[in-house]
Amino acid sequence: MLNDILAGVVAGLIFSTVLLGDGVFILLTNRDMHDRLSKALKPPLTPLTVMLGTAFGIPPVSVIIGAVGGIVYNVISEAYPGGGLGSPNLVFTAIALGIAGILALIVLLVRNKLITIPGLITCVAFAGIFGWILPLIADWR
Repeated sequence: MLNDILAGVVAGLIFSTVLLGDGVFILLTNRDMHDRLSKALKPPLTPLTVMLGTAFGIPPVSVIIGAVGGIVYNVISEAYPGGGLGSPNLVFTAIALGIAGILALIVLLVRNKLITIPGLITCVAFAGIFGWILPLIADWR
């Protein structure tokens, strides 16, 4: 159980790196983001505090999501043992692929050119990290 949670924490940290990279890409491709944020935010909040809060908030949230993913992996691997698709557990990988597919569909329905490519890359990274890397790390003994 502890190995699965630790594998989820590692997967969450890897995923937070992808999310932060996407955030940097979106900021670098949209130069007027600071001006739009400063116009939209109320006086106690500044664009700097929002961006720093996001940068410091993404890793802990991703770690929590990864730890929950590790617990779910433990439950599923005990209930449905058996590998497939290059993963130690076919059911968990299929669930991760389904979640990534739903997220990709949401990204495509938003139709914002700024987030389409980074969003799809994040969905593929989610499928790879939580669908394959998490089970492989958890079963690595």
